[in-house]
Amino acid sequence: MLTDSKVKTLKPADIRKRYADADGLYLEVFTNGTKIWEYRYTLNGKRKMMSIGEYPMVGIREARELRDQARRRLFDGEPAKESPAESAHVFQAVAEQWRENNNIRWTEKTRDITRRRLEMYILPFLGDRELAEIKPAEILSLARRLEAKDEPETAHRIVQLCGQIFQYAVACGYCEFDPTQSIRRALVPVKVKHFASLTAPP
Repeated sequence: MLTDSKVKTLKPADIRKRYADADGLYLEVFTNGTKIWEYRYTLNGKRKMMSIGEYPMVGIREARELRDQARRRLFDGEPAKESPAESAHVFQAVAEQWRENNNIRWTEKTRDITRRRLEMYILPFLGDRELAEIKPAEILSLARRLEAKDEPETAHRIVQLCGQIFQYAVACGYCEFDPTQSIRRALVPVKVKHFASLTAPP
């Protein structure tokens, strides 16, 4: 079984590693240092997995309690609550998980801006899509809409935001690659604003 002190000291390696606790509870340590609790179980002869949360936001004691709750639901014949990884890897579910993981280190202004950009420019078009089905051209299309409105800087922000969500998804094993990597050079460059010198020329 794992201990809290051991979990704290687990370091990332060149490949992601899985550490067993007990009764189907595991801790996945990804190459970027992300640590995700998982409950693995068998239902109708099929191996399944549900994500319980990210350490240290979810500690070892809470992870065990959540595992036990899931086991009781299965014993009572109720389906275990699916994680974003099992809910068809839907973009909106993973985006919400990514936001929750970052909220603790974001300012209130950053949280509001991120939520607004997601709700205005991204989720209406990609929210219900499976991550693996989203193509680079679809994200570029979102950027083109903003470029057509003479908002190239916002277009860059939207692509960057999608990229951060996909990079998180790749780290967590929800998808294989970040589709924004291949389109960034296709965006309209943002003009750099030059300001007059504060010192008058001689």
